[in-house]
Amino acid sequence: MDFTEILAFQRLDQLAQHFKQRYTFHTATLLQLQGLQVNWHFFATSHGKGAVDGVGGVVKRAVNIAIRIRKYHVTTGSDYADCAKLLLDKITVLYVPLEDVIAQKEFLDATWQDVKSLPGTHDVHCVRSLGVGEIEYAVISEKPGDHFCLLPRSQFSPAAKQVAQPASVSATSDCDVDDDSPPSDVK
Repeated sequence: MDFTEILAFQRLDQLAQHFKQRYTFHTATLLQLQGLQVNWHFFATSHGKGAVDGVGGVVKRAVNIAIRIRKYHVTTGSDYADCAKLLLDKITVLYVPLEDVIAQKEFLDATWQDVKSLPGTHDVHCVRSLGVGEIEYAVISEKPGDHFCLLPRSQFSPAAKQVAQPASVSATSDCDVDDDSPPSDVK
């Protein structure tokens, strides 16, 4: 399947800060290296009634029932994931071992070391990737947004600048400018 754009729609609950933050925004821009543009739209809180919450509830219920009727003995996260995979063939369960997380930590810490926070992130409802380390953000999804560089201008490598840009983005980005002017506030 070939595609060039990812549209993400997400409701925000109590743990919104886990998804709506500078590290997630920067990681989404890295998909530009694969020729993908991300358009991420955030919606009001649903208090645990979203699709992700429903899938999580189905997994928890199935595994808990299996444990209660002594069909499975679950003592670790890996056991839990294996049990869920056996019980639920229509849900893809991914288990990431702690060792894999630790192995990526140094790389991610280095990648995110200089990533800047978007001022007024709480009020932003739409983020679009424009290039590696570059986003457009808006308070209202339908309106064109303001440009923001997540990385200091000195960190834009020639390889990052050569990433294929969406047709709607000019070849020269605001991140190519050498001044150190602060980003505009969210309007």
